[in-house]
Amino acid sequence: MANSCFLFQLDQHLSAIDAVHVEEVFAVPELTLIPDAPLGIVGVVDLRGKILPVLHLQINAVNSPHQHRLTDSVLVLRYGQIKVGLLVNNIRGIRDISPHTLNHDLSSYPYELAPDAHRMFTGLATDEETILMLGDLENWLNVASIQQVISVTSFLINRSYDDSSEAMLSASFSLEDQQVLRQRSESLRQSQDEDGALEETQTVVAIVIGGQLFGIDSQLVREFITVCQAIPIPCCPPHIVGGLNVRGDVMPVVDLRNPLGLTAEVDVPRTPKAIVIELEDDDMIAVVLVEDIRDAMVSVDSDQVNTAFDTTLAMGNRYLQGTTTYEGQTMQILNLPKLLMSDAIAVNEVL
Repeated sequence: MANSCFLFQLDQHLSAIDAVHVEEVFAVPELTLIPDAPLGIVGVVDLRGKILPVLHLQINAVNSPHQHRLTDSVLVLRYGQIKVGLLVNNIRGIRDISPHTLNHDLSSYPYELAPDAHRMFTGLATDEETILMLGDLENWLNVASIQQVISVTSFLINRSYDDSSEAMLSASFSLEDQQVLRQRSESLRQSQDEDGALEETQTVVAIVIGGQLFGIDSQLVREFITVCQAIPIPCCPPHIVGGLNVRGDVMPVVDLRNPLGLTAEVDVPRTPKAIVIELEDDDMIAVVLVEDIRDAMVSVDSDQVNTAFDTTLAMGNRYLQGTTTYEGQTMQILNLPKLLMSDAIAVNEVL
């Protein structure tokens, strides 16, 4: 059975990790440097009131300093209660990769890798391109050291960021680029409004449900998974297709096509893609089925969002924040918390 994997580039090496570890993605912000930090930690960022260490994995045999770029991204990886950011060059999206295509012998890789890289990667995936597969986090992530960095730097949450001497403001960035980095870090410190209104800039995940393109707040996405088998739940409405045990958490599996008034033109595959949604304020976790994950990081400016809604949706405009354009196609920004907590869906009452 194929696994949903998140593809990206590390120092121009095409790499991937099981999507189950990926919680969210955002454009690289201004990072506060940590002197003599271990594990390749290049800095930390305040992510909604919590310290997030950001790593740059040195995988090239020649130890050359990484030149940060505005186009870099940060993958937020979760292992238990620990979150860590991984600095990557380019996001390539989600791809299903079969374990049968995995070659555990890294010696066939055409480029020389750093010695430490061999403990990070579990093998090579044979696909249209050669892909370096990162192993499970517990095999290469030093959780104790990460926890120590978080503890030591926790005071940064309450300190002023006006002193730029410790920030990632290298000479390689113009003054204009430095301002962009700082604006990104400020945006990450802010939380979404209670009513779900869009902030000035919001990162959304572009997904396909019922043949239509929707955007949902990336901060709500805990991970990307493939649903192997949902256990039926008696006396549930049709949009609750069952329950799923995800590492000890039993979650309702939700098909939003019917509640949104979308026709099921394409049958749900036996192992459909899904996203795990976590609403921390409402203490609710649910699995939402999707037909496709088009992009895990779409930056949407508030001035690019209009209120010209699609009136064909059965639920009307109540659960939409607006519409924008993505790759020439209309994308509707879905207020997922409001939808999932509504009486019409009642996901919070299932389990």
